[in-house]
Amino acid sequence: MGKKGLLKIILPNSNKKIKIEARVNSGIKRAACEPDPEKSIEIILEFLGNELDGERTYIFEKNSRGGDDNTYEWTAVGITSEKENLQNLPPQVCENWYNYFGEDKNIIFDDIEKMLPDYPLQYQKLKSQDIHSIIVVPLYNDDSVIGFYGIDNPPKRNMKRTLKMLRAVGDFIGSMIKQRDMMNKLCEISRCDHLTGLGNRYALDDLVSNIGSERSMGVVYCDITGLKRTNDTMGHKAGDELICRASESLKSAFGEYGLIRLGGDELLAVCADIDEDTLKKRIDLLRKNSVENSVNLAIGAVWNNNYRNDLQGLIDEAETLMYKEKDNYYRKAGIDRRR
Repeated sequence: MGKKGLLKIILPNSNKKIKIEARVNSGIKRAACEPDPEKSIEIILEFLGNELDGERTYIFEKNSRGGDDNTYEWTAVGITSEKENLQNLPPQVCENWYNYFGEDKNIIFDDIEKMLPDYPLQYQKLKSQDIHSIIVVPLYNDDSVIGFYGIDNPPKRNMKRTLKMLRAVGDFIGSMIKQRDMMNKLCEISRCDHLTGLGNRYALDDLVSNIGSERSMGVVYCDITGLKRTNDTMGHKAGDELICRASESLKSAFGEYGLIRLGGDELLAVCADIDEDTLKKRIDLLRKNSVENSVNLAIGAVWNNNYRNDLQGLIDEAETLMYKEKDNYYRKAGIDRRR
């Protein structure tokens, strides 16, 4: 590859190539039987780790911040996981590697001591993980490099075979990552209110089924008062703008919690593990935000210090309180809700 320390690889002869292809096909066939691409990726990494007698196989993907995340990992028995320690690696750590990946080249060292003169940053990172040999190959989405995957401490005697097998499986892993992203996007769309970006009722179902038994729970139920009047007198575009302003008010106050648009004019914040004082302060902030955004919100809120997986019960209680505040608003404003 033209760089000092990088191991030159001579590809296997045709008979060995046939055997490698047969083993690759058996691994891919096993992984492809899984309907979940995440599970397929885990299976193929385990297959490669065992087949190639490595200590760790893994995938790194470029993140939105320009760094690299270790997104998948398999480790042999007795080998310590490194995944949690390898999140959002600064771009400069793998910059030299990506230069090679852009030319469809690989990183191959049968002894990482050879890496030290030209790649001191990578050397220190690998040395701290007790890595003494490594092979890393690029991953692509169409023609774009999206990351890399590799194996730690493969036996020196098998470096040729290891490289060949990793290269052969790379396209399959890339396709599984692409399929995973498509499924995640579809799942996100199916659970997202397109107008506001808040969750919809399907997202609420996920909250109800997946939320744990936190120490406390707060629920804030909001109604956009006057939405029907706005739609009737100013048009639905003005009504949509009102809904969006109300949603932004909610996001500014409760953005890190579960936010749901239940219907045309009803919004919900589900605040797991929140203390009562914080909930009150956030509600005050919500009221302030709604005034600044020219929105009238009727708000009902409940807090429970001993949450016992009855989220729907808390939602119903908050809804009742919201309707009381809404009735008071119309009564004080002298508005006949029937008109």
